[in-house]
Amino acid sequence: MGSWRAVLLTTREEKAIPLIEKTFEGTEFGIEVYSPTYEETVFHQGFKRYVKMKRRVHPWTILVKFENESDIAWFRLEQLACVAYSITEKLVTDDEVARLKKAEEVSKEKESIQVDFSSGDHVRVIEGTMAGVDGIVSTIDTHKKIATIQAQLFGRITPIEVTLSSLEKM
Repeated sequence: MGSWRAVLLTTREEKAIPLIEKTFEGTEFGIEVYSPTYEETVFHQGFKRYVKMKRRVHPWTILVKFENESDIAWFRLEQLACVAYSITEKLVTDDEVARLKKAEEVSKEKESIQVDFSSGDHVRVIEGTMAGVDGIVSTIDTHKKIATIQAQLFGRITPIEVTLSSLEKM
């Protein structure tokens, strides 16, 4: 059984990982490739709401393990155009990779957002283009972190989608 090594790439992981797996498919080496990621919720200015972004722990770096490790396998890997080099000085243990995978699973769990208002409550928009507008909450979507409020604009009741962080209960 081989050990995990960090491999620095010259291309993005989305292109490099399938190429590496295809190159060693059906060979006696048996390769396992892992790219540590985590999910982060950020406020996207273009969409005006919170979105989940998948981020790499170490961009342009993957972890590789051969079942039947040999110098030939590592040489073949380093000859691929998408691989800059592999780091052989410090090997990554199986425990460290298991810890990374566990942390990745934890970050994928759904977040629950605590809001101090519910459907039917009177709220005020405190930031954004609709700042100062009062309305009644009609729906709350904690997954997208937005709420729809019914506000009176130009003499008509209009539904408005607003981020949860920009609302306060009246």
